[in-house]
Amino acid sequence: MGNRRLSLSNYRRALQIDKLIAAEKYPNVAFLMQKFECSEATVLRAIETLRNDFGAEILYDRNRKGYYYVEPHFRLIASKMRYLVNTKILQV
Repeated sequence: MGNRRLSLSNYRRALQIDKLIAAEKYPNVAFLMQKFECSEATVLRAIETLRNDFGAEILYDRNRKGYYYVEPHFRLIASKMRYLVNTKILQV
């Protein structure tokens, strides 16, 4: 997981993308740009946040034209909790 600070807006976008991918909606960049009213670069940063900061294995399915989780049960919230515990921000 990265050591850089995660902006609240990028975290919120990542949460919403997580929900879409988890619901097997196969969101793509164009859909996410429209949904968040942002640039392609912003969407790609949010996806990279999921990959790099939360360990999400996200791939693009060419047939369905959208992103999906390699591990179907991955969820951002569980990953974030592991991160907080591992970095000793949160003690259990």
